[in-house]
Amino acid sequence: MNGQYDNCFIRPASGDDAEFLLDIRNTPEIVALGSTQRTVDLAEHREWLARVLASGDHLLFVVECSDRAERIGYARLDRGEGRSAVITIAIVKSWRGRSIGPVVITHAANEAFACWDQVDVVIAYVLDDNRPSSRSFLKAGFTPTEEYSRESHQVLILERT
Repeated sequence: MNGQYDNCFIRPASGDDAEFLLDIRNTPEIVALGSTQRTVDLAEHREWLARVLASGDHLLFVVECSDRAERIGYARLDRGEGRSAVITIAIVKSWRGRSIGPVVITHAANEAFACWDQVDVVIAYVLDDNRPSSRSFLKAGFTPTEEYSRESHQVLILERT
């Protein structure tokens, strides 16, 4: 990636990542800060993952650190209507607070712009109470906006340059 995280990178997710992704997704802190605020079972998750991996409207990345062969998070982008994509990220608890979030966000957003010519803006919907996530998106260059409002969420955007 860059700087202190040169040994970390994002890679496309695969079916082999299903249980890792589910474990992060169902972590109580992630559930509490997520938009749906519910857990899912393995069967539901595998169906969702198969749909996402087969679709051209989604990009799903796993964050790894090569020096430890350790998976530490994920970033997902969902192409929406018009010229936008929505980004979601999650980092495992042991890596939170290390400032890797903005690095992951930047790389994932750049991948969206590189993969989808028609996407001009990446949108992050962050629950109002999720200050650490909000700070990560701001550090990655996202700016607050009212244009894509959603109740109980701060909306931040990054526009293609």
